Amino acid sequence: MTYTKRAKRYLILAMTWSLFLLFLSLQPAAEVEIFLPFDFLASLAHAAVYFILAALLCLAFRFWKYSIVSIGIVSFIYSVIWGLANELVQFFEPTRSPSISDVISDSVGATLAIALFIWWRKLRKT
Repeated sequence: MTYTKRAKRYLILAMTWSLFLLFLSLQPAAEVEIFLPFDFLASLAHAAVYFILAALLCLAFRFWKYSIVSIGIVSFIYSVIWGLANELVQFFEPTRSPSISDVISDSVGATLAIALFIWWRKLRKT
């Protein structure tokens, strides 16, 4: 399998995951809270799903021979913008409300994925 095909597969996974996150943002609050009754669990869930998003983006971009720093920056920017967009969507859902703490949790999850990716890439080069 060529690099381009593998990169496209990871990008398709990342875009599918992004749409799944959008779908979750459109759900009424009562349905979402069934799964996440505590604020800490909600923050942890935000970090986890954006960890996955950033990791998928990093894995996709690595096949196009970008520098590790560029991959990290692009993955972080996309993840944060997507988190902000999802919070904006929640503004229009009557049972939901946007939260800056959710965006912070999203950013923490993305940052952890990118840090792990950079560590893994540097470990593989040595």
